[in-house]
Amino acid sequence: MSWPTSDGSVWLERHMMALELERFYGDQVVVNEGYFSILVVFKKPIRQYQQRLEELKSMSSNLENLQGFQGTKWQIPVLYDRDSEDLLSISKHTLLTFESIVKMHEQAIYTVEFIGFLPGFPYLSGLPEKLQIPRRKTPNPSIAPGSVAIAAGQCGVYPQTSPGGWYVLGKSPLEFFDVHREQPNLLSIGDQVKFYGINQQEYDRIKNGRLNVKEFHSE
Repeated sequence: MSWPTSDGSVWLERHMMALELERFYGDQVVVNEGYFSILVVFKKPIRQYQQRLEELKSMSSNLENLQGFQGTKWQIPVLYDRDSEDLLSISKHTLLTFESIVKMHEQAIYTVEFIGFLPGFPYLSGLPEKLQIPRRKTPNPSIAPGSVAIAAGQCGVYPQTSPGGWYVLGKSPLEFFDVHREQPNLLSIGDQVKFYGINQQEYDRIKNGRLNVKEFHSE
């Protein structure tokens, strides 16, 4: 199942469809969400293919209460790196000062539209237009875990060390993916995020403390 790639607001319909598929078919299927598509894998061979196809079409056309869905609201701490090469590049591209970049990034409200690329990596919409810059021409071979980065009109957070083509604004002390948690991904599709700046001392306190993720819920 897929949606037009030109429509940047399909995440809610796509996600509600995925939830409905899981509710309707239960453990008969594995449902994987893409950015503009859903992959539905039936665990057993389909004998009544046409019936299943009609079921899927019916679900897609009868989705209701799209506005009723609401994810968790988060306040995510970030240690912004004033002296980083990436922030200098962002400043040159946008003609904004460090203070203006941070202020704009903090004031925006972001929505988790998709989890992918890496386990727990959130793709966040809502980046201010003045901060929208293209991807790096040459990817960074190693971006550290917790790095909060922007590129191509989006914001994201790297949960693990990884190569990447986004520009890093700073780093968060939170663990965005942890296999030992009941819910390994810190963020889920539909969650809303606001970032706020912290200093090195606060970063170390959170990083080295016993993390209760609910402390960072805004409501």
